[in-house]
Amino acid sequence: LLQKFMLFLGNPTYSLSVILVSLLISGGIGSYLTSRLSLQNVRVVVVYLMIVIIVYVGALPLLLDTLFSFELSARIVISVFMTSLLGIAMGMPFPSGIKTLGRTLPSSIPWAWAVNGATSVLGSVMAVFVGINFGFSIALVCGVVFYGAAVLLMTRLE
Repeated sequence: LLQKFMLFLGNPTYSLSVILVSLLISGGIGSYLTSRLSLQNVRVVVVYLMIVIIVYVGALPLLLDTLFSFELSARIVISVFMTSLLGIAMGMPFPSGIKTLGRTLPSSIPWAWAVNGATSVLGSVMAVFVGINFGFSIALVCGVVFYGAAVLLMTRLE
């Protein structure tokens, strides 16, 4: 997303700061909202996330080109809104999984945190690798594939 919004915001620094802050804050909001969701609803959130990413892969370049003539402040607001659509949903699965794990196998919570930390770093590195070598749209599609695998795993765990 940083690469996709770089030209739209006109400066790599703007892209980094706006997109990163937007994703972090909206992810925190999504995490907060998980106290109101069941595991079944989290599956719906992940499917929603997959759909939004697929739509972004196809429509985001055209949409950003259309909105490029707006003032910088309006483009920042649009960028925050568009990334928040993803960030809120991205903030929900892990806290819900920890909550579920706490009810079923609380001794595994430290392992869940460790696996989350390791896969976050590995996922970031792989996304950059795939993006540079195959294109950033392919990196987003790979994210959809992994979210799909997560939905299948959630289904099997029930």
